[in-house]
Amino acid sequence: MTSRATQAAVNAFLQTNAQVQEVASTLTANADVQLSATEALVNEVDSMNLAQSSLRSSISALTSTLGVIPDELATVSTSVAAIARPGSILDRVNQTYLRDPSIPVFKWQLWYTYGNGGPGWFDGNSANGYAGINPSTWTDGDGRVSQKSNNWTYLNRLFTQKGTASRSGADLLRVHPVLLLSLTSTQFRKMTC
Repeated sequence: MTSRATQAAVNAFLQTNAQVQEVASTLTANADVQLSATEALVNEVDSMNLAQSSLRSSISALTSTLGVIPDELATVSTSVAAIARPGSILDRVNQTYLRDPSIPVFKWQLWYTYGNGGPGWFDGNSANGYAGINPSTWTDGDGRVSQKSNNWTYLNRLFTQKGTASRSGADLLRVHPVLLLSLTSTQFRKMTC
């Protein structure tokens, strides 16, 4: 072969070799991309398998819990049946002010204002414990309900008993028979609000 032909063959070979290397480089890059994508898919499948395993455990725990619910429902049904039968707690509650807002409700209390032979006026004659009225006013100063504080803190501290009345009123002596004694005593008072 002539040197020109040899040179042309070498140039063709070098050009082909460059093209082969370019194709090989492209194929290597594509293989790396596919390998990365495959690894990502494998990791995702592993995560999904782990999530599926966790879900199966949760379903198993829930299924075992649901197996107990019918027994608990039977117990609740028995309890509700006992409460709802005639003469039960529910019947008694239905006949009270809790179910009938037309039944009047009042709060009351019986208390002492003075201690003979010792402390004197209770609570240091402070109005705080006696609906905003001093104990001496209740006993000796003709204290009246209309003078009481409107502060619910005072009132709830003093009036701890609850009573109900009919539409025609309440019989306080039936609510607390000792109240009869308070009508003649100057050492303790009763008040309703």
